[in-house]
Amino acid sequence: MPKKLTQEKAIENIQKKCLEKEYEFRGFVGGVYVNNQIKLVLYCYKHNHEWKTTTYANFMKKERKSSCPKCAGNEKISKDEFLKLGFSPDQEFDSGVLKSYDYPCSDCGKIVKKLFNHVRNGHTRCRKCGTSIGGEKQKILKEEFLKLGFSPDQEFDSGVLKSYDYPCSDCGKIVKKLYHSVIGGKTKCKKCSCEVTSKKQRISKEKYIELGFLPNQKFENINKNYYYKCPECGKIIKKSYSHVVHSGCVLCLECSKKKLNKIEITKKMIETKHKNKTHNVSKPEEQCYQHLIQLYGESNVKRNWNKDPRYPFCVDFYIIPTDIFIECNFHWVHGKELYNSRKKTHKDKLNEWKNKNKGFYKTAINVWTVRDPLKFKTSKENKLNYLVFYTIDDFKNHFK
Repeated sequence: MPKKLTQEKAIENIQKKCLEKEYEFRGFVGGVYVNNQIKLVLYCYKHNHEWKTTTYANFMKKERKSSCPKCAGNEKISKDEFLKLGFSPDQEFDSGVLKSYDYPCSDCGKIVKKLFNHVRNGHTRCRKCGTSIGGEKQKILKEEFLKLGFSPDQEFDSGVLKSYDYPCSDCGKIVKKLYHSVIGGKTKCKKCSCEVTSKKQRISKEKYIELGFLPNQKFENINKNYYYKCPECGKIIKKSYSHVVHSGCVLCLECSKKKLNKIEITKKMIETKHKNKTHNVSKPEEQCYQHLIQLYGESNVKRNWNKDPRYPFCVDFYIIPTDIFIECNFHWVHGKELYNSRKKTHKDKLNEWKNKNKGFYKTAINVWTVRDPLKFKTSKENKLNYLVFYTIDDFKNHFK
């Protein structure tokens, strides 16, 4: 079983892809990474457009040329490429990939309307042929059905996409199964399949209790709902082990809605601060800003700059003539130096912050151990002139 992708690794992958496509990654819809079907908040520099409809899985596909809806709509193709894919030549062609054109079905030859994008991605059949590729074209003899164990006292029409009576291989219960499902090894009823999954994973009662499930209940199946305590408000609700661990849904419905509202409010606050130029007003950073203005001129110093695809973060200062990115990590949440997981002092500090178990310390841990190293790594990969200062004295000594 492949190892589940962590949020840090997912963000790292997205940032790399964004650099290639000239996008900015602005977060996950819902705030945290759950699985590869989570939707991303992306921003296209080219069209000044933000969208939230692309999933992580689709965004990371190599063959996908563009994720931005406006970029995809503006993509132009040549007529040679158009005819090469098999589109009918006797029709008006305007080079747009998102327009429907006459196209002959690759199976029956019927002329249907198809998008250029769809044909390029391999969708070359009409609706009828596409849904019946296994059912109508592939005919199976009754003997083959019976050999697999289907109940003999029923009518077979030789179609593999029709459900037939089949005895569960564990409990013997008669259920409806497709020929293809049985060929693929799905021979159990729903109940037995869930029990097998639970037995394979062997989840101990201690693990359930550690996650927040109430102890006075019998745990048998990871897909069954048990009483669970919401870590935010303490409300007792019903959740399954899979829901909590695999899907990351650890909060009750009310707390989840509050969290989403907080994310939207925070986003609006940041946008307002950018608009009013009050994003950072700490005295040390203001001193740094004034010092840089004296050296390079106000027009050459960008503050809270996030318009460069090479560095998809909001940098404290960007110097245009020298192409220098400057981060002023004066606040204690940056740990006073770059995080190193091998350093004993850093391990001790991290454990101390974890023991505090407060919201602000959780934010500090994320900033120090995840975001700052990711920024540093991005700067190295893109060979940027990147400077980080942890005290104002270091800053002044560098820019004498």
